[in-house]
Amino acid sequence: MKKGPIDLTTRRAQSLLKLAERDPIEAERRFNALPFFEKMAMVLSVRGRDRERLILLSKEPHRLVERMPEEEFYFTVKEIGEGDSLTLLELASPRQIAFCLDLEVWKKNRLRPQDMLRWIELLMDCGEDKAVEAVRALDQELLVTFLQRYLKVYKPDSPIEEVELDRDDLITLDRHYYIHIRFRQAEEILERFLDMLFRRDQALYRDLLEGVLWEVPGEIEELARRWRQGRLADRGFPEWEDAMEIYRFVRPELVSIDKGIKETYGPDDEMKRWGEVGSNFYLLPLPNESFLKEVLEEASRQGLDWLKGELVYLCNRAMVADSVDPSNLDAVRELLSSVYDYLNLGLSYLARGDPREGLRAVRKLYLKEIFQVGFSLTLRLRHRLERIIAKSPWLSGNKRNLSLLDPPLREFVGGLLGKKPLLYEGVFDPSGLRYRTFRTLEEIALAEDLIGYVEAISELHHRLYGWEPEEVRGIDLKGCHPSSFQDLTFKALTLTALAQRERKGEFRFLPLPLSELKPFLQGAFPIKGNRTGEELRKEFIDRVWEFVKGLSDREPKMAEYIRRFFREALEDLRNEYGDVDLSAPLDPRFLRLLVLKEA
Repeated sequence: MKKGPIDLTTRRAQSLLKLAERDPIEAERRFNALPFFEKMAMVLSVRGRDRERLILLSKEPHRLVERMPEEEFYFTVKEIGEGDSLTLLELASPRQIAFCLDLEVWKKNRLRPQDMLRWIELLMDCGEDKAVEAVRALDQELLVTFLQRYLKVYKPDSPIEEVELDRDDLITLDRHYYIHIRFRQAEEILERFLDMLFRRDQALYRDLLEGVLWEVPGEIEELARRWRQGRLADRGFPEWEDAMEIYRFVRPELVSIDKGIKETYGPDDEMKRWGEVGSNFYLLPLPNESFLKEVLEEASRQGLDWLKGELVYLCNRAMVADSVDPSNLDAVRELLSSVYDYLNLGLSYLARGDPREGLRAVRKLYLKEIFQVGFSLTLRLRHRLERIIAKSPWLSGNKRNLSLLDPPLREFVGGLLGKKPLLYEGVFDPSGLRYRTFRTLEEIALAEDLIGYVEAISELHHRLYGWEPEEVRGIDLKGCHPSSFQDLTFKALTLTALAQRERKGEFRFLPLPLSELKPFLQGAFPIKGNRTGEELRKEFIDRVWEFVKGLSDREPKMAEYIRRFFREALEDLRNEYGDVDLSAPLDPRFLRLLVLKEA
């Protein structure tokens, strides 16, 4: 096997596949002329059907398939579809097939017998030689647990219960074990399976039926689960409680590259194996433009390809922690993207954007530690926001009161308060409606700023205005639009109070009589004919800023947030009420930003 990094490019592989369409003999000759490590690299550089086609060009397809890491083999089968992957299953090692069953036929701690039945059928469709080889390598506890769900076994010399052995629903291959298959839809598959075992391995046949007869179902299933869990733990799939360790909060400033110990121990043999053969499925969601990718590429150039194995094991752990079904490829890809986002955050923070420091970080710190730093940066945002909500007299620690925040702040706060804090894309892209993980330190800084903005808006409406939230909440909104306090926002409170100040000279939140709306608009907008202008009057804007200037606050950042809030409120007022026909009746049901009371 070649030492050092391998460039897993798809270009040569795709070129060879195109040649195979025109001249399969020449394509086969060229592929087989390559050294094995290059063939392996090309196979792993493509996905699904293309991967299978390349493998079948080889004169040693067994070696290529068996050299694939179990995870890569499994996800290749899932991409093609199990029923269409018989050729690959025929070439697979017993270890690879056992790994597929470990992921496919269990739901949490319980065996899914129907899925096990489906895989038994797939293995038999690969031919008896492959099926027997694979079954012999499986845990007998697993096979007994499976068969106990479908079979009832009787022995004439050990009558556990009275039964007529000449019943039509019993089958026997040796007149020693009499078998009843509980479910008609499973009869054909299980009869084939039992017949194959009886002919090819009578000792295994006998052991399994004895197990069905005598083993305590709950105990044998628990033993099968433990064997499975031990194998999965070796592949980075620990128990859920252990997997959740990756989401443990750490104080990012206390994690130091210099304190890392990974370099002292070096990679184990399994990590080295990943370095030799590489990975493709796990790396596909890695963002092209990210600090993490830049560092990993440099690590590969310097011979640290074993990091791919550590990365795979971290992703496996995340699958367990997030309860993601590995058979759901879309959910797995989404999870991998979030893992890379947290790694990118943590690495960027620790290395301060310096690729050399980033390389030193992945040498000295385990990727789990870097991941924890990235996740903790987002968790710290949530903690800060929760403290603000708890102490705010407006929000009162009640998430229902977050409706006071105007979009997109409302959605932004909702995303941060989840179990895993998410970024609402609408805060920087008006067309964005998606929640996703944070990706960069710049997004963390944006969130810090918006949290400060939320705090300032709450302070503005209490301390600086001198309003008592409970008093404002007690105002009767009967006959108003909106008629419920839950439908009000901070901008509606402020703009309505500004309208009252314009009409009555006092900045106070009270619903504005509908009869006062047109006079207010005539004072706020220039009037052309019967329509409001598209811009606010300069005199009106000056009066607003004079009022804002009188809101004393010594903290510069707070003053900046206040100005920002009023700029946004005035811009919304302009967008809502600019170019309005004042000669027509104004229906308050279709107006927002101002709380209007009908006469």
